[in-house]
Amino acid sequence: LVERQELSLMCPLSLRRLTVPVRGEGCRHVQCFDKEAWVAFSSKPTKTKDGKVGCPRCPLCGKPVGAVRQDQRFTQLLQKVAAGVEKVEVDGQWRLLKEKKEEDKAQGSEQSTGGG
Repeated sequence: LVERQELSLMCPLSLRRLTVPVRGEGCRHVQCFDKEAWVAFSSKPTKTKDGKVGCPRCPLCGKPVGAVRQDQRFTQLLQKVAAGVEKVEVDGQWRLLKEKKEEDKAQGSEQSTGGG
């Protein structure tokens, strides 16, 4: 059981905030990608190393994806946090522990550069 986990609310394919969080049926990770971005991504033929057309692969774990499923817990999480939040930290029961906004990252980089 994972006690704490950081989750990105940003899609690795579109680099935008998730709207309909999904993952491949065979994927074992918690992180999701966006359904609309997946549909656009998976509509393009993918080729294996030997040049054959293959099944689209998960952008997170690389497993072949035949079908995707929406994650209801992730959907509820997205509804709880403000639009500017990019990452969250949850516990094993999916209780929200921390929110991280884009501005938080910018402030951290300003502090680390010694801007003053």
